[in-house]
Amino acid sequence: MKKYGICLLAFSLVFALALSGWLCYLSLREDGQSQENTANRTETAAEAAGEDLVSESEEVRAESAPDEEESGAAGGYQAVLSEGELRVYEETTGKLIETLPADDLWIPEEEADRLRDGISFREDEELYQYLESLTS
Repeated sequence: MKKYGICLLAFSLVFALALSGWLCYLSLREDGQSQENTANRTETAAEAAGEDLVSESEEVRAESAPDEEESGAAGGYQAVLSEGELRVYEETTGKLIETLPADDLWIPEEEADRLRDGISFREDEELYQYLESLTS
């Protein structure tokens, strides 16, 4: 009978340790989730503040844009395929910036139709990427 009592005590001890370990695991998991939620809330607040800063900077740019357009430095570009050449003009001034022979470029027929009508680019980076895609 003494053997059964020792076995029951050992089983109870093992069961108690397993139960307490499981409860600790759940507690740590809930703490981790609450920290993650707090971090997500902090990131969301930071993103919202960043969006406010972005909108303010866009307002400043919008206010300064008319001055840039008057000086001819607004930055828009127009690419036109004409007379066997791809010509790039500055949109605000109409000044010819670049001329490339169409024979040196790989221009699909659909793209050639679009280029005959003219394709506008807002930034020079957009224009350079487009030209690079035609030369490779």
